[in-house]
Amino acid sequence: MRSVTNLGLALQLEPRIAQNVREVVIMGGNVVAPGNVSPFAEANIHSDPHAAVLLFSAGWPLTMAGLDVTQTTQMDNDYFAGLASSGDPLGQFVARIVPFYQEFHRSWYDYDNGAIDTHDPSAIAYLIDPTLFKAEHYSIVVPTDGPAAGMTTADRRGKFYNTPKVNCLMQVDSERFLRLYKERLTSR
Repeated sequence: MRSVTNLGLALQLEPRIAQNVREVVIMGGNVVAPGNVSPFAEANIHSDPHAAVLLFSAGWPLTMAGLDVTQTTQMDNDYFAGLASSGDPLGQFVARIVPFYQEFHRSWYDYDNGAIDTHDPSAIAYLIDPTLFKAEHYSIVVPTDGPAAGMTTADRRGKFYNTPKVNCLMQVDSERFLRLYKERLTSR
């Protein structure tokens, strides 16, 4: 959750940084999916909405891997069993440490079969293979207080906000994504 804060601080210290990056990819936000820490907001943006305002208005090429894609692909007990049986120490390690996260998803979202969402892996997968995703470009405004604090409000009509367009990942090829994750984690 600190990455939004760190990026906001970087922009405050040196605003010209926005003109010197090829692309910023964040895991955070949501366009149409419901929030995961409030009815509206995703946790990373909600943790520092003031920094998020800077992030979404900086004008740098920004891609948002939000809940719209991170909650559509899930890894479950069968998937983790495949990682554990791969013989690769990293795959086995991930399979060993995931139960805590699985319990959270079971208790919070009522997911079955040890299913978990793929939040951070989605942002990483985009960096490796952007063709896994379909995106829409929206201007985003982030309220900083009230019940909608931290909500990534997308102008889906393109008529209301004049903030820079954000590359919002909206769909993912889940089968290819899961295959890529396993290959990258267990092939050396």
